[in-house]
Amino acid sequence: MATPLVVLLFGWLYFRPSFAVKLSQQIKNATFWIALDFLANLIVLGVLSGVNSLDAFSSIAIVIEFFNFTALIVAARVSLRPELRSVPAWLRSSVPPRPEQE
Repeated sequence: MATPLVVLLFGWLYFRPSFAVKLSQQIKNATFWIALDFLANLIVLGVLSGVNSLDAFSSIAIVIEFFNFTALIVAARVSLRPELRSVPAWLRSSVPPRPEQE
């Protein structure tokens, strides 16, 4: 449980300056982050520890990486500023606003 909480903290610090505003950007960044984590685990297990590197693909390791990915997405969503999260529809449309909307 400690690993997803640490990932949540560092993910919040990473996404806090509105690095990725769209959900698709957040998913791409989280996927890249998890891929780097998986690669680091392979290096640590295979090279430094002398353990079989296929242990990184065990079901427990995949569940842990899923929780880390979920923690990153939650951190990305929480770190957005409220004014960036929702924009009124009349600001996004090409039609000028009605007088009562101004």
